[in-house]
Amino acid sequence: MTYLQFHLVFNAPLLAALWWYASPTWCGVDGAAMMITFLIVLFFTSPWDNWAIKQGVWDFPNERIVGRIAYCPLEEYAFFLIQTAQACLLAHVINWKLIFVPVAKRPEPDWMLSGLILVVWLAVGAAKRFEFFSLPVSWTYLWHLLFWMLPVVFIQWAMGGFLICNGLVVIGTTVILGTVLCLFDVAAISRGIWYFDDTKTLGLKIGGVLPLEEALFFYLTSLLVAQSYLLFL
Repeated sequence: MTYLQFHLVFNAPLLAALWWYASPTWCGVDGAAMMITFLIVLFFTSPWDNWAIKQGVWDFPNERIVGRIAYCPLEEYAFFLIQTAQACLLAHVINWKLIFVPVAKRPEPDWMLSGLILVVWLAVGAAKRFEFFSLPVSWTYLWHLLFWMLPVVFIQWAMGGFLICNGLVVIGTTVILGTVLCLFDVAAISRGIWYFDDTKTLGLKIGGVLPLEEALFFYLTSLLVAQSYLLFL
């Protein structure tokens, strides 16, 4: 199975089902929020993924992909957009079809806290870059994930309130989509569509296949996208 076939067999049906279920209540504002989130995800995730592939944390057999832009397969860029759409649509479905959580009045953005998080983020990154501290090689994926993603989660909370004042929607989207994508990922790894360097992960694998860091990636990114979509709404 190629990466493109993987999208067609696994990701496309899920995306189509979510779109079919969400479309009756989906409106232009939702679409605009999702489009802005698309752009941010592409801008934010592309360098993260390219760096990891360059460092050999994970990679894709060339015979399983159409081609690459820099180090990243074209299908991987497509996945950024597919997961973003899945998360936005699922958040919409949970909110409007399942539990209907009214959008609460959000507190004013805490610019000082956001700035402090950003300063600490840059300081820690600089300290790591100039080797004021080091980590074992097995922490490569975990460090790369948490350093890149977690501060953005905290900044989102500072800018829009804890869990963007829609906790059930955010948690539901994160848990449901993160779990489904983990199951999809197990299928992809088992089929050799992508693989990991075990020396650059902690070695803890769910079901003996899925690296713990990879599972954490799906939950974190689902959280980030859901919160971004709700913030832009």
